[in-house]
Amino acid sequence: MNNPLISIIIPTYNRAWCINRAIDSCLNQTYKNFEIVITDDGSTDNTEEIVKNYNDKKIRYFKFDKNQGVIKARNNSIVNSKGEWILLFDSDDELNPNCLETFIEYINKLENDKIKMIFAHFVNTATGKTKISDKFQQILKQQNNVLNYHNFICTGVAIGDPLPIVKKEVFDKVPYDTHVKRNMAVVWHQFFRISDVLVIDDYLGVCHTEGNDRITANRKRDALLWIEGLKEYIKIFKSDMISNCSKSLTLQYRSLALYQYQANEIKNSRKNLIQAIKYNPSDYKSWIYLFASFNKYIMNKLLGR
Repeated sequence: MNNPLISIIIPTYNRAWCINRAIDSCLNQTYKNFEIVITDDGSTDNTEEIVKNYNDKKIRYFKFDKNQGVIKARNNSIVNSKGEWILLFDSDDELNPNCLETFIEYINKLENDKIKMIFAHFVNTATGKTKISDKFQQILKQQNNVLNYHNFICTGVAIGDPLPIVKKEVFDKVPYDTHVKRNMAVVWHQFFRISDVLVIDDYLGVCHTEGNDRITANRKRDALLWIEGLKEYIKIFKSDMISNCSKSLTLQYRSLALYQYQANEIKNSRKNLIQAIKYNPSDYKSWIYLFASFNKYIMNKLLGR
């Protein structure tokens, strides 16, 4: 297969227990001009054996010698992809049989050259609901299902976890690569600078939340990772937020401050709460957290600890 229109990107690590389901859902698509590019992030189970047993020309398989993380694995598949459009997919999820066909229908109808990304809904097996946030669904109703950069940096919440297909040229301009292990908004918001997003009001995949290999809670470790991610986000997008919606900086600085408090960086936490108040003096939550930071018992109660 020389020129697939779509590359389905699948990073995986020790997912022998479920990768069949993901691959089968791709091979069962009603639309056939695609490839599957799998990067195995150094699995120690029999993932490689399972993938190679397919012996299907649509599947291209790469394996790291050692575990490097999902971001590196996904980026490796993107770099090695041949498709004009890239579908980002996880190895424990599945696609509806009409997923690619539906995306192609919308791609063929595109008249706005600025739209280089299309999102669809996942169904979350834990809740039976969409993984696109209520806030963004309200915006979509007002904007004919199209989101722009201003929406993403000014809304103050994450869009959630939709099923995305992205034109390859977007990744040529902004590689899917970052040292930040939390807050992938650092990468995605750079994509949103380049492209508006059309959101299809349809469920085209299933996000499975069962399994025993998901990230476990470690409050201090996660806090340190989020601190790194939020600092990077503020560094890159601060000027954009000041130009478009300075109050959005309040949420970013407040979030940073709360993670710093959980990591016992109390002085830095207070400094960033003051920064949050600077960009929105009427933000009562930042004032409450600032005063509470001088009383460990009250602050822990507010943080649910």
